[in-house]
Amino acid sequence: EARGEGATETAAIKRLSRMYEGMRPKEAAGVLEKLDRNLAAQMLGEINHRQAAKILAAMKPTVAAELTNHLRRSEGKATQ
Repeated sequence: EARGEGATETAAIKRLSRMYEGMRPKEAAGVLEKLDRNLAAQMLGEINHRQAAKILAAMKPTVAAELTNHLRRSEGKATQ
């Protein structure tokens, strides 16, 4: 069961990421800033790098830094 739930959650994050990828960066940034940092980082990790960079640039610097740290940690786990 747990595997199925994880796959469902991953698919949901990918779908949400595609929606945010299609938004204007400033609008996406405003919403992502309000989300749980882990969820926001997971979503940013699924978004096209150029669009993710524009979204991060539109965020408050402290939030962008926090999310960057989350992304760095999750990238480190993926390469292990």
